Amino acid sequence: MSRVPELSVVVPLFNEVGVAAELLARCREAASATSADVELVFVDDASSDGTAEVLAAGASDQTRIIRLNINSGQFRATQAGLRAARGAWVCTLDGDLQDPPEVLTRLWEARRPDGEGVWAVKEGRDDPAWFVVAQAIFHALQAGLARSSPPRNAGSYVLMRRTWAERAAAVPLRQANLAAVLGALGLGGPTVGYVKNERYDGRSRVGARRLVGEAVGSLLLTGALERGLWLLCVVCAAASLLCWPCAIAAVAAACGAWIARRRAAEALGSGRRAT
Repeated sequence: MSRVPELSVVVPLFNEVGVAAELLARCREAASATSADVELVFVDDASSDGTAEVLAAGASDQTRIIRLNINSGQFRATQAGLRAARGAWVCTLDGDLQDPPEVLTRLWEARRPDGEGVWAVKEGRDDPAWFVVAQAIFHALQAGLARSSPPRNAGSYVLMRRTWAERAAAVPLRQANLAAVLGALGLGGPTVGYVKNERYDGRSRVGARRLVGEAVGSLLLTGALERGLWLLCVVCAAASLLCWPCAIAAVAAACGAWIARRRAAEALGSGRRAT
């Protein structure tokens, strides 16, 4: 494929053999509906169930398949796709069909001539109670403490100009939420609402450990983690008048806040220097 496409659609997958064929077909239909010159970039995150083989069997000149040798997690897999994307615009979405590929058409139509991106935001979803509570806490921390953050309920479904894709791809974090990365880097733009579907098999591929890591990485980038630690430092310092261990906790929180600030500055600096 020697052409330079107008739009690259980046889709990370891990062990999604159950929907891989449907995903490929629906992405093709959605790409066709945009009337743009589109390339589809599927990133197989070292699947062990034959996901890559299903994609390869249905591949065409429009399709590119990147196979990672080591399972690196959704964010790193997405970054690999962003680096490989060649379009003037890049759209990312999850590969489990919870993000309907058909929303791509609305995102493409909502872009502005002088704009930088368009966010897909969830207006409804069916999740377990524990996940709903965790999401509420995460969004409350972002809303109350973050210096800069993406639109509420935004995730990894976003359309952006190539320059923003290059910036996100350069952020040196192993685990983070793409929306938080782009929000911290300053991506703006209109929003398009959609309903997130249930997982086809009811089982998440991410796991609690990676979800926590993603949340911490996201709070780090947006500044919410640093500010939360400074708040904890103040509370512990005040309480140290009554409880001496609180003084130790205050010092530890202050050190943690300083480290968080330095780490976020380094990560975002790498992204901003990418273009």
